[in-house]
Amino acid sequence: MKKENLLLSMNLIEDKYIEEAKVASVKKKRIKRLLILVASMALVFALGLFLFLPFSNTPDFSEYSDSEYYDVIKKMSIVNYEKPKYNNNFEVLVGGFRDFFLSEKKESMNQDSEVGAPDGTYVSADEIVEMPSADVKEEDYFYDDVTDNQVKGVTEGDLFKRNDKYIFYLDGRVIRAYSINGLESSEVGSYALKNYGYAGTPAMYISSDGLTLTLVFNQWYVYRDNFYVSEKDYVQGSSQPENGFSVITLDVSDPSNMVQKNRVDIYGSFIESRVVGNELYLVSNFYAKKTDDYHNEEDFIPHYKVDGETVLVPADNIYVPETIKKNSYIVLTKLDFSTLEIESSYALLSFFTGPDYVIYASKDSFYIARNYYDVIQKSECEETQKATTEICRIDYSSGELKRVGSVFLEGHVNDQYSLDVYDGVLRVFTSIGNVDSKFEDTEYGHHVYDISNNVVNASLYCVDINTFEVIASVDKFAPDGENVKSARFDKDIAYVCTSVQLTDPVFMFDLSDLGNITYKDTGTIEGFSSSLVDFADGYLLGIGIKDWGNPKIEIYKEDGDKVVSVSAVELTNSDISGVYKSYYIDRQRGYIGLGVYKYGNDEGCVYIILKFENDKLRVVGESVLENHRNTSTIRGTLIDGFFYILSEENMTVISEDSLA
Repeated sequence: MKKENLLLSMNLIEDKYIEEAKVASVKKKRIKRLLILVASMALVFALGLFLFLPFSNTPDFSEYSDSEYYDVIKKMSIVNYEKPKYNNNFEVLVGGFRDFFLSEKKESMNQDSEVGAPDGTYVSADEIVEMPSADVKEEDYFYDDVTDNQVKGVTEGDLFKRNDKYIFYLDGRVIRAYSINGLESSEVGSYALKNYGYAGTPAMYISSDGLTLTLVFNQWYVYRDNFYVSEKDYVQGSSQPENGFSVITLDVSDPSNMVQKNRVDIYGSFIESRVVGNELYLVSNFYAKKTDDYHNEEDFIPHYKVDGETVLVPADNIYVPETIKKNSYIVLTKLDFSTLEIESSYALLSFFTGPDYVIYASKDSFYIARNYYDVIQKSECEETQKATTEICRIDYSSGELKRVGSVFLEGHVNDQYSLDVYDGVLRVFTSIGNVDSKFEDTEYGHHVYDISNNVVNASLYCVDINTFEVIASVDKFAPDGENVKSARFDKDIAYVCTSVQLTDPVFMFDLSDLGNITYKDTGTIEGFSSSLVDFADGYLLGIGIKDWGNPKIEIYKEDGDKVVSVSAVELTNSDISGVYKSYYIDRQRGYIGLGVYKYGNDEGCVYIILKFENDKLRVVGESVLENHRNTSTIRGTLIDGFFYILSEENMTVISEDSLA
């Protein structure tokens, strides 16, 4: 019995341990399953984070916070930043499969769309042969400017300049020197420009002693690998070439042997220039490389080289607007006119937006107007585009380039003649243009399907150049629908022509009392003037068109409470240049000269000379310019009773006595 009880107790003990073991085993399995579940959930969560966590839509530029160009980097990073093609990694995987299956089709499309380099885009400078020149004795000359400069004391570059013995004309990429000797005048020498590019309009100046020419021109470009590349950059194998322009001085004391003295090459593209005293001011644009790495400052900061060393525009000399839209700058560079030594530079970020800029220079400052549209969002599908201009003043009177401030005005500025500074006041004509639009975003892009309330007009603003406050204005003075075609200021008087299609009034403003600005106009006249010119004895000259294919030259004057047309000459079936420098304007003698291309005339252009006297404007002379069809490059001037007319590979001389 005892034995049985002992065995029974032992069995019970074993069962007890077995049960306890079973419970422990179940607990371990539960813990294991729980751990597996937690691990699985963590893996799923991690996978979810990897697949569906949205990518960042904002750039990180904090690593450049110590750079002096941090403000530029910050603004450029926002503009350069490309949002990810996909929102998360799941879309990357799905999109990758889709792109893989479409890759062959895309490759085929890309091959079909390749663009070849156009023919005739490059001619070696070695192919230019200088013409034989006569032996001319070296003498001292004096300078006589032939350019009708907008501001007295501020000289503008042109395609031709002269001293008292020779005329120098930039004929394409060859400078030709002609003697000033009446009907016996002839070409006496030439100089071919190397690496000369046709982009932009070159500028030429002559020194006050008449012995040195200064030229500013864009470099020559070759079309290679979908880039326009200067020969120098292409030879060096630059994968993303930098554009550039050159400034050279030539010793022309002996026009039969013109010799280069100094040269400087600057990164960017040349736009405008002015000479004030012994300083040459260059306005250019500089495109920054699109990058997400801002360690190499030459990629995104305007620069030039001095003695082989790169010089960056200082950060303090870069104006960064509140918002920027493009990686481009307007750059103002100051050089010594005699030595071409670069003295200082100033840059305005995102001021270059294609052709939508205007440059005006007074005796002490540059005024750079940036035309753009200020978008006012009304709702998700409605907005107003408001024509706006920012005019920035850069002062150079102290010897340094310094930004004084900016003013924002409604409307766009037409050209440099729409701005003027007089007695500390900047006067500006603008074209108003506001558009309300409705739109929708479709799979094909941004689609505007309704435009309404299009407001077009013209306004005049008077701005204090130190405080940048608008101290007077005349808002929307033109008939609705008309904008500014041309303008001209003459001290307290301002003229402006507005137009819609082919009718125009010409307005005359009296600005002697800014608290009481008054104006009068001609009423509606056929055509419009693309250039208004203050002429002799209070008369106003308008050069433009009557209707398409029929240019018109017209004289106006003030008469009581009106501006009236005094006399006009109409040219039929013709075309004239819209470049003001191509006109010869002689206020003292009443002469007007310009090139005219007559449609269907295979011989070339005709240079016409008009004269205004006794309130009558008439054509008094004509000369055929064989093989020359570009009216904007023709130049003319009157010297000691002879008209000198310069065109392609030729100078024509007409005696004033032979004019009708």
